[in-house]
Parts: sequence; C-alpha cells; structure tokens
Amino acid sequence: MLAAGLLAAAAAAAADESLCLLRPVDDAGRAIDHPLTLCRAAGEEPACRDLLPGGDARVELRRLYAVEGERHGPVTASPEPVPGEEGTCTLTVPRKARLEISLEGSGVTAVDASFFDAGDERMVRPLERVTVAGEAAVYLPPGAYVVALAARGWAPDLRLLEAEPGSRHRLRYRRLDGWSAVLRLVADAGGGTVEGARVELFGVGASGEPSPAAASPGGRRPIAAGRSDRHGLVVVSGLDPPLAAVAASHPRFVATRLPSITAAAGTFELFEVRLPAGGGFEVLVTVEGVPAAGARCELLAPDLEEPVLERRADGLGVCYASVVPPGGYALRLRAAEGPARGVEPLEVTAGTITQLAVDLRPITVRGHVVRGDEPAADCRVVAVPAAAAGDETVADCDDDGAYELVLWRAGEYLLLAGTEEAAGDAYRSVAIEHDEEIDFQLAANELAGRVVDEAGSALPSARVLVRWLNTVRAVELDEAGWFRVPLREASGMAEIRARADGFEEDEQRLWIEPGRALQPLTLVLRRRQQIEGEVTLPSGLPAAGVWLWIQQQSASPVAPRLALVYSDRDGRFRAPAAGGPLRVFYGGPGCPLAVRDVVAPAAGEALHLHCSPPANLLLKLQTAEGDEGEHVQVLLRRSGVIIPPDVLVLHLRTLGLPPLATGGLFALAALEPDVYDLFHGNRTSVSNLAAGNEDAYLTSVSLGPDQTVELELRVAGR
Repeated sequence: MLAAGLLAAAAAAAADESLCLLRPVDDAGRAIDHPLTLCRAAGEEPACRDLLPGGDARVELRRLYAVEGERHGPVTASPEPVPGEEGTCTLTVPRKARLEISLEGSGVTAVDASFFDAGDERMVRPLERVTVAGEAAVYLPPGAYVVALAARGWAPDLRLLEAEPGSRHRLRYRRLDGWSAVLRLVADAGGGTVEGARVELFGVGASGEPSPAAASPGGRRPIAAGRSDRHGLVVVSGLDPPLAAVAASHPRFVATRLPSITAAAGTFELFEVRLPAGGGFEVLVTVEGVPAAGARCELLAPDLEEPVLERRADGLGVCYASVVPPGGYALRLRAAEGPARGVEPLEVTAGTITQLAVDLRPITVRGHVVRGDEPAADCRVVAVPAAAAGDETVADCDDDGAYELVLWRAGEYLLLAGTEEAAGDAYRSVAIEHDEEIDFQLAANELAGRVVDEAGSALPSARVLVRWLNTVRAVELDEAGWFRVPLREASGMAEIRARADGFEEDEQRLWIEPGRALQPLTLVLRRRQQIEGEVTLPSGLPAAGVWLWIQQQSASPVAPRLALVYSDRDGRFRAPAAGGPLRVFYGGPGCPLAVRDVVAPAAGEALHLHCSPPANLLLKLQTAEGDEGEHVQVLLRRSGVIIPPDVLVLHLRTLGLPPLATGGLFALAALEPDVYDLFHGNRTSVSNLAAGNEDAYLTSVSLGPDQTVELELRVAGR
C-alpha cells in the first residue's frame, strides 16, 4: 500500500510538471489581447475551451492543440516552454488579414462574398461565404484566395487576394454585366502552374456593330488581358460577349489558345489553359567551312508563306531558337554577304534542342535547252528544293540556250525548264550531290489564244486551264489578254477553258497533230447576271465585311456555289447570279449566320438583307466511354434547310473558331435565332439527310435572340 501511494504521488508530480501556464503570442511576438478558442487536436477528449486575455490557462506541453480566434489563427501546434520562466509556455498564433468590403456607389444593397482557396483545382465550394450589406470587415487566415463578390443578376466581381498575417485590404464592389472567368495556367508536361503567362481574351459571336476593338485573335484588340500570378491564376470579370476565346503565351512555353469559353450569365467558371512545352534548334552555319556570322536562319512551316521565326547567326555562325512548336519544318539559310544559301529539313521535338551543322558549298548545274532542233534562247530554268517549295534558284538561258545554276546545298531538287510564261514545259526530279550537266528538250509546238468579253475587250484577270496529254496546266495572261502554251509533239484533243469572276466560262476543244500549225484561239466570256443589295445590322446601320454565299435553289442536296462576296464599308454588295430562285447564306462581324431564299431582283432593284440579334450554342461532347469528343463534325438543319458544311466552316473560321470539336467542346457561335436539328457529321452526309436518312440525329434545340445555350451530348467516336 505504501508503494502504491508513492507511485501515485510520483505520477501526480510528473503530471504537474507537464502542465504549463499558456501565454499565446501572434506572428510578431506580441501578446494576443483577443479571445481564442483552444481545442485538443488529438486524444480521447477533444474538448475545447476559451482563452481570455490575461487568463490563467494551463495546458500540457507535449499535447497538440488547435487554436483560432476571430482575428488570429487557425494554427495546430504544441506549446513551447518560455526560456527563463519555469512553468510558463507559449504558442504562436498568426494574425488574420483584415478585408474591408464596400458597396458604395454600386447601387447594390447586398452581395455574397465567397472565398476560394487559390490552389483549389475545382472551385466549387468556397472556404467561407458571408453576406455583406453596405460595408463590412472580414478576417481571413493567411493564404491566397479567389474572392467572388456576387449579386443576383450581375456578373461576379472576382479578385485575387494574397492575405499576409496582419495585412489590411479593401475591395469596392463593381456591378458588372455578363459572366466571369477564372483561368488557371498550367504546364502541359507535368501539370505545374505557370506564373507570368500573358493571357488575352477575345469576344466571339458578340452582337452589335463591328468595331476596330472587336475581339478576334486576328490582330484586333482583346476585351480583357492579364498575367498569371504565382498560383497560375488570372481572373476576368464582366465578360459581355456570350463566348470568348483565350490566347496565352509565356517565354518558356509555346503560345496556345482555347477557342471558346463561356459561363451562364451572373456566374463564373474555372478554366484550365495548358501551355505546351516547345523544342528548339542550334544550327552551325558555315560557308565552305568558314562560320557564317550574321547568316539569316528562317524557319518555314509546311502550309505557311511567312517564316514561323527568324534568327541571325552569332559570331561563331550559330543560329539558336527555343520555345518552338514541335513538328517538321524547313530551315532556310542565307549568308549575310554573298549568294550562299540553302534549305535544310528540320524536326523539332518537345523538350529537346535539335543540333545541326550545315555547310554551304557551291554546286554548279549547267546545260542546254533546245526547242525542236533550235536553241531555246528565251528559256528559263528553275531549281526548287524538295525541302521547301518556293525557295527557288532561277537562271535565264543565253542566245545558245545555255544556262548555269549555282546551288549551295546538296539534296533533292525539281528542275523546271520552259519560258517565263510556262516554266514547267519540261522538268526533272534529281538528287544533286556535285556539279552536274543536265539538258532539256522543250516542245516545238505552241498554242496561243486571247480571252475577251462580249465587246471584244481584253480580260487579263481571267484564268485559263489547258488539258493536254492527261495533264492540266494553268496559264497566265498578259495585259492584252493573250496566253501562250508550249505543247509536246503528239496527236490528240486539247481542251482550253477560260474563267473570270462575274462571267460565264468558255471552253473550246482543238485537235492537234505533229507538224500542223496552230491558229490563235479567241475565248469569249459573257457577263453573268448581277445581283446587288445591302446588309444592315440589328441597329439598322450598314453591316461591313459580311460574307455572302450565293447558290441556286435546287432539288439537288448539294447545289453549286454561284458566288462568294463580301459587303463593303457601306454594307453594299454585288455578285454574279443566275436567273431563278436563289439561296443566300450570310454572316460576319455583328451578323449571325442566316439564310434567305430570294428571287434575283430585276435590273435596278436591290436586295435588302437584315442581321438579327445572334444566338449561341456550346456543345460539350462525350463518347460513350466518357472520353472527350474530339474532331467531331456537326451538321445543322435549320427549319428544314440544311446548312452546307462549307458554309458552316466559313462562318466559324470568320469568327476564329475551329470547324469541329476540340477538347470535347464545339462552339457554334452567332447563329440566327430559330430551331436547329443537329446531326453527327462524321456519321452522315448532306446527301443522306436530304434523302431522309436521320440515323446520325443528335438533338434539336430552339435558340432565342441574345441567348447562349449549353448542351451536353454523347456521341459515337469519330
């Protein structure tokens, strides 16, 4: 019994030694003079109690506590002994940030203030939500927040807030129309957030008059812009266009775009913008072994006329570039001085720097060109590298038909021999590794002709196609309307066809035999019937830049296009048209995609077309497996009229939108209000729909003026 008593006393003494008098301090080391609540963070009794300033609160040294007050915390930690003060301990509880919210001047009496964690990948549920009437102060734990101030009927006013301990902030609510967006910039590889990215938003399908500030990534000014913070966030409030496109760029990533984002009016959505990693190249350029300092290096993409980028070689002859979109390119090289130049294929891979050494050395290709048995003194020889069509080397023949080309890079070339008017009369595809002699034999016969209108006036703008020996050649006309085409010696029927905008085409056929002289042809083009009119915006002002696709009304599901024209700055247009009923599709800046069935007006009468307020349709497409519907085409039928796919593509590209689903989203912006039937364009065709086959039917939707409708659809794979 004595031993048991001694053990109990020892245990009580040990327990007393583990208790200490708590003196909480803030992050600045000052005593806290506001009430706190202290709770056991773990243990059998998660009991809580109040800590009052100057109170006598004893706590256990090694126990974990959760502490928070109105203006401090929260923090979870164990008390620490105070040096030199036996039986006393302390706990650091950081100060909260003070945020003052004012509704002054907004005309709104109350807003809901929601606070989201800046690192939240969904932002569906806020950390805290309070109602503010007039003016109020909110205390927030240290951290980064997205603050949404929302009043019914207005776009959320979004702010980014860095709440440091003890900091003070003031926000004045802005009453805004439309909708809002939070954009999170992340690296495509790895998914980490990207700070410092430049983000621009452009309106898509906005109603109203076209303006120099109208939003489109094609060089017009953005409707909103910003840079991502350390959490990769950009917030945009009060977006008026029903749809917006996003363009994002960063020095360390390849620029990217989201073709369309949207949210319901009075709400906001979170969108992720993924920035793809680029590759790069390091190219050593030498001319006959000597570094080519100052050489020009131009990166050419397959389908672009202008270089993707241009660099100059440094003093060591090295051209360097990074953050280049991955893919296959041609690298065009030109020495700073002298004629040395060449083209080299280049493959850029994401995350790597492609290294290449190119030595430019002269290779001479010479030869003779004859026509029949005579030298072709008027000939021209062109060398086109297979790596980059359009980067040509040209040599004119002398009186003896001799030519000489100097190429600066070995490789595959297409050599074309002919005249200035018909450069490809003879051609060869050759691999050139060293000096070569290559001769050409041109056709001895020549077909000449002239294109005129009904009054006999020359039509130099006409286009002439000549079919001979299973080949078709486009021929240029001189200012007097004349063309000349050399023909190889053979017997057969030649077809000559001439076309010009605003005229009916003319076609002639001619039997050709070797040794038989050819008489000049005359092709007469008769002017088509003209249709004239004007297009007006919903406000009644002229609609400039509106495209008009004109075709005949036909029983055939695919009627040929008669004309594609654009309205001028006064909204007027003029187009060739055949007689009879016509179908006119039109759309453009401030003008939704519309269709009208008309009869061509009599001479002197004008056709009046009006633009309605637009409607917008955003499709969210998923496959049956739950994957995003990629590269899905959609066919539209409006009140029984099938919109030709080419018309829909023209309309979407005019707005800067892709003509098919990307990332599971398909934005059909700026449609004239009506009822639309939607069909899976990868699973059917216009002819099938016209024949009554509706197996690819997706849904129908009614669109009202200034309305944006979002639909979620399940589609079959491509």
